[in-house]
Amino acid sequence: MKRIAWNKGLTKETDNRVLLNSVNSAKAAKAAYRSGRRKPIKLFGNKNPSYKGGQIVDSQGYVYILTTPNRKYTKRCRLVIEKVIGRKLTSKEQVHHRNRIRSDDRVRNLMVFISNSAHRRFERGGVVKPEEIIFDGKMWVA
Repeated sequence: MKRIAWNKGLTKETDNRVLLNSVNSAKAAKAAYRSGRRKPIKLFGNKNPSYKGGQIVDSQGYVYILTTPNRKYTKRCRLVIEKVIGRKLTSKEQVHHRNRIRSDDRVRNLMVFISNSAHRRFERGGVVKPEEIIFDGKMWVA
């Protein structure tokens, strides 16, 4: 049996791999996806047809915002506090909503604790040392 070359009959006009490097790459990418030769193209942000403005609300009521540099969703309350105190929060620092409405991210409604244990003690009415509170929205003046 005679072997046939893998590229038999392919030309620059019909080969999707050549078209992907051409000027009309979006059309070529769709054609390649339909033919099963390529993985689907990932569209991020407002280029994706399912994009909903970069904000989502989870089942617990927290609002998440899509951050540009790393394309990850971050809690809006953390972004608000980071802007006010002028630095990034560490992963151990906990944000507390005073009125317990998790979508209310006004600065006066937020507190930041140094650890989850300090945050839990505060919520249960226990004693919290002043040095365990990083930011208290009650003290903030606009």
